[in-house]
Amino acid sequence: GEGRELTNSIQRGLNVSGEIGTVHNSRLGDTVLVRDGSTIAGFAVCHAGANTEAESWRCYIKYCAAADKADADARFRELLTACEAFASRNEVESIEAGVNLGRSEAYREMLPDGFKTEFQGRCDAEAESAGVQQA
Repeated sequence: GEGRELTNSIQRGLNVSGEIGTVHNSRLGDTVLVRDGSTIAGFAVCHAGANTEAESWRCYIKYCAAADKADADARFRELLTACEAFASRNEVESIEAGVNLGRSEAYREMLPDGFKTEFQGRCDAEAESAGVQQA
């Protein structure tokens, strides 16, 4: 659906619908949405709580995407705020998110919210140009 169109607009063939389904069906967390009218402008797949990739005290943003438009930074900021609200509703202590440092705009948007680098993977030049991260 719309989420797949959004991810495909960011990177051709990128599809996280399986992850969204797993999180929903296994009750691991939720998919946080930001809309522009009736269109999905961004979404984040979030794990929260025990027996998830987040651990019991954390919200883990496993995947996050904002529409690649002129206002993408504002949409991404809106999405981070919505993820913070999700974390608050789930009464977790902190939020963890992976980010490809090749996507420097996203990384810069996260810094004012107190996100910091705890682990760095590597990204070769060819993979970086395709937006792919390798750990």
